[in-house]
Amino acid sequence: MSRTKHRKGSSENEETNNYALLILAAIIVVICITLLFGSFIYWAIYSEPTPSTPSAEKNVCQTPDCIRLAHQMNNFGNKSVDPCVDFYGYTCGRTLITEYWHKNRNVSTDSKSETIMKQLFELCSSIKNPENKANQNEALHRDLLADINKVGSWPMIDPNFNGTKFNVSQYLENMAGKLNMIKFGLFKFDFSKLFGIVFDEEAYNWSYSTKQEILQLVKNLIIKSKVQVDPKTIETDMKDVDELQQKLQ
Repeated sequence: MSRTKHRKGSSENEETNNYALLILAAIIVVICITLLFGSFIYWAIYSEPTPSTPSAEKNVCQTPDCIRLAHQMNNFGNKSVDPCVDFYGYTCGRTLITEYWHKNRNVSTDSKSETIMKQLFELCSSIKNPENKANQNEALHRDLLADINKVGSWPMIDPNFNGTKFNVSQYLENMAGKLNMIKFGLFKFDFSKLFGIVFDEEAYNWSYSTKQEILQLVKNLIIKSKVQVDPKTIETDMKDVDELQQKLQ
């Protein structure tokens, strides 16, 4: 009986000791994990980056083509420009004009876009020439007279104009159908409105300078049409148009 009690007491003490050891081991594990993560966090936040070992520089331009390209790219830039102000001008300021365009402007190409760009550049450059500007004005007047003829006879430039045959509806139809016009001086088409024909406020608010420009344009057209018209007649007709607009307001 006493032996049984002794064994029972020893078993309870052993279980107690094992439980205490288990708790102690768990505490040690928790402390170790905490220290591990704490060390990692401290290293991640406060550690200084370790200097990398310098690698030997490589000479990337070893072939003649690479050296030539590097030389061209160096000459593409405009070194007189501050790169902090105009980085594009600093790196590519002389590329298109100095290094490309003047050397390749007469070179034939199969690229449609490049051909159009060359034509556009030539056209823009030709405007600076006074002779070309005069030719352009001549072409402009010629096109305007052609458009006027599509609309109908204009009394100022047509000595054979017959007022009895004047049909304003036909004129308006020609302006809209043949010239795709939506503004007719007194009114205009506005398809965003419920009623397509609306009052054209812009036509009634011409400034004095705008009226003078139109008057001068009309005079130039009459001169180009080679019809002898008294300048006073032109001014009188323009004045009548202005008075009509004022009455319709």
